[in-house]
Amino acid sequence: MIKLFWNTHNLKKTITDDKDISKQEVIDYKWGMYHKKSSNIWIYEILQKIKYNIIDNDKDLKKEDTLIIVDSSPEKKIELYDKLKLTCSKILLFHLGDETGSYDLSQVYNKFNYVFRTFCSNKYFKNSRIKCIAMGYKSGIDDRKKKKQKIQMDFYGHPSQIKQT
Repeated sequence: MIKLFWNTHNLKKTITDDKDISKQEVIDYKWGMYHKKSSNIWIYEILQKIKYNIIDNDKDLKKEDTLIIVDSSPEKKIELYDKLKLTCSKILLFHLGDETGSYDLSQVYNKFNYVFRTFCSNKYFKNSRIKCIAMGYKSGIDDRKKKKQKIQMDFYGHPSQIKQT
């Protein structure tokens, strides 16, 4: 069975007095919630022809399951993904985030059978298990198919060339 696990907002809190670490955890959590709220509709549209069950945790997983994970900070959940790699037959990742490409996430991505990134980085071009996908619209734009767009938009939503349609 195919299962979908939305994991952008699930972060372990570190018990620390270090204010920099605590501040970063709050920022990561807020970004995770943003991705959960703002990208869910287009992710579900991508997966609309796939029959899957949505899960909230890893307790209902079986060895024969294929797991699709949506995450924005997979580098902070390596232990979980090590466990899931042993639990499921296949795991796939939709990685939302990492806009700057500051880190080499190859070691994290190697835990997955396939990775879809919303931001391309040439450091992953040679890896056949990693593919770049268009960033997608933000959720809440339900009528985008109903209305004819007057301005041609580029990849990130900034007006590139104004063309009347």
